Amino acid sequence: MKQEIRSSIDLIQAEFEMDLRASVKAVSEGSSSYGYALMIGEDLDMAAPIAVSNSESNLGSSNDNDIRYIPDEWSRWSYDHFDNFSASYKDVYKRFEATHNVTDEDCCYTNDAIEFMNQLYTMYLTGMKKVVAEFSSIWYWVIWIPDSDREIVKNSFLELNSGRALKEASIYFE
Repeated sequence: MKQEIRSSIDLIQAEFEMDLRASVKAVSEGSSSYGYALMIGEDLDMAAPIAVSNSESNLGSSNDNDIRYIPDEWSRWSYDHFDNFSASYKDVYKRFEATHNVTDEDCCYTNDAIEFMNQLYTMYLTGMKKVVAEFSSIWYWVIWIPDSDREIVKNSFLELNSGRALKEASIYFE
């Protein structure tokens, strides 16, 4: 079962990385972006990403770290940066949903759905790790799920950041 799920996610990884690279390039060109978040929904049917970014100029005179490090507060939301990947993800998820129970009778995710989610999150983090090194002007990165305590949010923060970001923003990921 795990191999079947992993194979379906593998099919869309290259497309995700291509869209991610193009997204970060678009966000970083001609701006002073310091932060980039891959924002995803908490449910599997809403797990296709949105690019959210922010720049120092959008902070104004505020020294509020909530605004600096919480992507919900950021000004630039790019809904179309992952259109190609999102279409492919929706197809993969439809096939998964057609062959697996996603939730049980208590409306909780099944083990198969949790495995699918974990594999998807791993793919997102792996792709971001590859891209982070290519864009040194952006010094804060995160996979963000609003109002969620999913481990991928904390893990992405810890694995994608260093220096100032780790020092200043760690309070938000404890």
